Amino acid sequence: MYYYSDSYEIDIRDYNEEEKEYDTATYYVTEEVYNQCEIGSIFKYEKGRDFNEIPHTREEADSN
Repeated sequence: MYYYSDSYEIDIRDYNEEEKEYDTATYYVTEEVYNQCEIGSIFKYEKGRDFNEIPHTREEADSN
């Protein structure tokens, strides 16, 4: 079983002039980091602070 707590996600995009399309990325952050960001502001990924995937816990299912 997987358990997902409340999660906060930041989607970023930047236009790639050479390829004529947007480069995109999604980061999962704490509520505190999420609340500090505003649309249009610069977001800097910090290793050890941010997550590359949705945080979750995994437990073996009880057979009862």
